[in-house]
Amino acid sequence: MGKILFTVSLFIILIFSFGEVNSQVRYTPPAVTLGASFDMNFATNDAYGRVTGLNSYNMRAGKGFSVFAKFGLGTMKRHRITTSIQYNKMLNYDANSSFFSQIFSGNPDDALHTNFNIWTGAVGYEYLFGAPCCNKQHLGLAVTFNSIGSVADKFTPTGKFENSFRVGLQFNAGYEFVLGQGGQYGLELGFKYNWINLFNPSNEINTPGAAEIHLNDGNGPGGLGFTRWIGMMTIDLGFNFYTGVKQVFRK
Repeated sequence: MGKILFTVSLFIILIFSFGEVNSQVRYTPPAVTLGASFDMNFATNDAYGRVTGLNSYNMRAGKGFSVFAKFGLGTMKRHRITTSIQYNKMLNYDANSSFFSQIFSGNPDDALHTNFNIWTGAVGYEYLFGAPCCNKQHLGLAVTFNSIGSVADKFTPTGKFENSFRVGLQFNAGYEFVLGQGGQYGLELGFKYNWINLFNPSNEINTPGAAEIHLNDGNGPGGLGFTRWIGMMTIDLGFNFYTGVKQVFRK
């Protein structure tokens, strides 16, 4: 956990240490920001573990994508209501391989592995620093609605988890680079941490011989006697489209 906190802190410091590229050019703040991103994920908390471990969900790394819309409020649009839909596939097929091989090499059919699909909808609030500037930074929080399920075959040690609904909380930070003279497009480098089952971990008794098993992340009967928290840290690279933007030159 210490390494994760250090990585997050360093990422945020780097985001807010960038200077403004062109101090002579400003834009009217975007009314709506639409975008999509490629996501690179790292499992945290009890989601992370060895393939054959018993106390965690044995995820390690993964990749996915997000689409989002952000709606600016007020005259300067510094306050934004955010909505997003995310899909992420989390894998673990070799405890000795690197994170990048997990993300980009796929899942060999002949290796013991775990394979999870996670769909997330999020609604939240974001504060935008430098709304009229060439480059912008943001910090935000969102409530997440997550569907977690797994893919099973003869190489999966735990069997197939049924799709489970969990409500969580997501923290995000990012840096937006405005492109072009019109200021209508931009690139975004961002960070997200989703505590996927913060509000409603729960257990059910598994039926012997059933094709699917319950997630059983709570601390009641049917579980392991403690709450298994599921977390996911994401670094994303995205493309933004800004509406309602006009270029303003300083005199």
